[in-house]
Amino acid sequence: MVDEVTDFEVLEIALHELCIEKGLFTSDEHQQFTEFAERIGPTPAARLVAGERLAPAFKELALAEPMTASKEVGVDRLEPTGFGTPSDITAFEILEDTPEIHHVIVCALCTCYPRPILGNSPEWYRTPDYRRGMVRWPRQVLSSSD
Repeated sequence: MVDEVTDFEVLEIALHELCIEKGLFTSDEHQQFTEFAERIGPTPAARLVAGERLAPAFKELALAEPMTASKEVGVDRLEPTGFGTPSDITAFEILEDTPEIHHVIVCALCTCYPRPILGNSPEWYRTPDYRRGMVRWPRQVLSSSD
């Protein structure tokens, strides 16, 4: 039995091959980065959150200069993989939740998704139902994930 290829998978393959054809990266570089992103998982982001919770000075640094803070926990935004990829240049901001305001990310998963910090996104995060629901009914979606 052959699994059906989705439209997204067709686009992914076409984009991958076009990038290789245009010389943006080689197939080996793509494989190396994919393995890197799968291997790291959310560990760098967890180190950022732990640092913020354990050290007030680190929290201040993370809120003011997230790139510097990420480097302190082992993620160099300019060279996180150690072999250089187009998505290595990841700029991001850290927002602090308060009792009145809670931040949530709804992302299109384009090239700005911070894989060097978060690793590959979980399957549920990529579903249109999650993204659509989070935009329309954030409180209900968040309460259902408890």
